[in-house]
Amino acid sequence: MASIKILRYGNPDFLRKIRPENLRAFLLKFKDFFNRIKFAIPDGDFSDADLDRLAGILVSPPSFTPGLLLNAVEMLEMLTSSNGWSELQMLAPDLVRNLKSRNDGAGDIALKVWLLDPHAIERIYTKFSISSARKLVCFRANPGTPITTPTKAVCKAIASDLALPFDDFFDSKSSEVMVFEEGDGYAFLIRHGDVVRRIGVLDDDNNPETKAIRPLKHDVGFLLPTSWEFQLAGRSDAVRELYRSVFSKHLFGTPGALQPAKRFTLDPLRAGRLCLDVADMNMIDGAWLRELRIRRKLSTGGTIHFGDDVFREIETRGAGYLSEFDLIHARFFLRVKGRRKGITLTLNPDEDSLRGDTHDPLGIEWLESCRFTIHANNESVLEAA
Repeated sequence: MASIKILRYGNPDFLRKIRPENLRAFLLKFKDFFNRIKFAIPDGDFSDADLDRLAGILVSPPSFTPGLLLNAVEMLEMLTSSNGWSELQMLAPDLVRNLKSRNDGAGDIALKVWLLDPHAIERIYTKFSISSARKLVCFRANPGTPITTPTKAVCKAIASDLALPFDDFFDSKSSEVMVFEEGDGYAFLIRHGDVVRRIGVLDDDNNPETKAIRPLKHDVGFLLPTSWEFQLAGRSDAVRELYRSVFSKHLFGTPGALQPAKRFTLDPLRAGRLCLDVADMNMIDGAWLRELRIRRKLSTGGTIHFGDDVFREIETRGAGYLSEFDLIHARFFLRVKGRRKGITLTLNPDEDSLRGDTHDPLGIEWLESCRFTIHANNESVLEAA
């Protein structure tokens, strides 16, 4: 069978923003490959012609291109975007601080981290590549239930228990469970193969053929020991139920310890715009309600308010306006000091979903400070209120 020729690969233009000495160090890791294709790695600056040819190689690479090179370019491309750069700074602040030199850009630093520790970049990329918009569902164990610290051995045992069900769901037993310590909890990445897809491709001689590929997918879970919560995302109710049972068994002792729970409420909005102000969060330079979906009580009809400041519209309708409605969905925007990009968070209590910049600890802290988050220790109080 003829070998595969990849028709389109990412956007290598970010390589033009990397300092020549750093780009050279990266390319020299694949010296044999570039010798084979007769690309001379410059000793000094890269000319426009050099960069154009390099971009062309990466857009349509030969079939014998090292997979490590292609993987590295994909990871570096994403992590040098504005969002990826923010993620790199957040997840590897010490590495960024220690490796940064004068005039280094995001690409230079990401590449230096890759040269020093490729696995660190892979972990950061893997975590960042998970869609921040996916829905998380919440499960909670009884307060006081003992929690097992998620070590590598625990993660390996979880992956082992997922193998047979994954064979049914995805026709592949292969999976890897990784854990990252995050503030007062732990983040889990569940990496697994998806069902096989067949696509038409061209070989090196431009002859068509069919190739079977198994895409790589990731799911995410968060363990919050202080509230006995496990929040997770999966591709279906069946997959989420599998994760609930297996993680419950290994982290809380029994498959039934984790039970469905609610995480969010929009009731603080009824008190007006002051509910968005948190005096002791100095990094938050302002918070706005940008969208609010409401439904009149005892009816099926709904109304959507949206704009730069939704409270301005609500206030024109009188103090008791929201008392006539159930609050269904809200989108918030937070401006953060020292950052060009703000934080966007969207809450839907009925779906128990949080979307947007869910990875940002400032946003999560803001939600809790504004009492949009329900915890085990105040859930009974809210139910009685």
